[in-house]
Amino acid sequence: MRKKLLTALTGVTLCLAFAANPNPILAEEDSLDLQPGVSLRQRIDANGDGIIDADEKAAFREQYQKRFDRNNDGELDQNERRRARGQFDRAEDRRDRREERWDRQEDVLDHREDRRDRWEDVRDRREDVWDRREDVRDRREDRRDRWEDVRDRREDKWDRRENRRDRKEDVREFKRDRSHQRRHVSRDAGRSRRR
Repeated sequence: MRKKLLTALTGVTLCLAFAANPNPILAEEDSLDLQPGVSLRQRIDANGDGIIDADEKAAFREQYQKRFDRNNDGELDQNERRRARGQFDRAEDRRDRREERWDRQEDVLDHREDRRDRWEDVRDRREDVWDRREDVRDRREDRRDRWEDVRDRREDKWDRRENRRDRKEDVREFKRDRSHQRRHVSRDAGRSRRR
């Protein structure tokens, strides 16, 4: 498709530029034929006003004849025209090959970017999996911590109860000892009075 478009564009440019001249038109150097972004019309339009006038046509025709007139007779015979057409076709082929090479390079770059993107997606998915696993671990640890807190609170409650019991028992023992001591003291006091 691209090749057909380029061929059609080249044909239209040739028709517009040289309606009176049926010969194929080439730039002075082969390297100019391969410049991307520089059309044949731009090379013919010397002053860059967008209009190709008769002087520009004549100058380009002279340049064209100088380039392809091998026997210097001032006219292009059929062999010279065939040679010019061959050079023009080769220049187009070179341009097409270069564009195909650029397209292949772009395809390679796109493929690399796609591969990079796929790797990044895989990496992101793995990170998401690791994050979810860490979240599960964190939730488990939180649940363990809450259970430990509940256990600790229960143990504290039991310890407080035991402390209360111990204090009550100590108070009872103290009261028992005191009452026992009072009895003992009161008995000793009664004996000493009797004597």
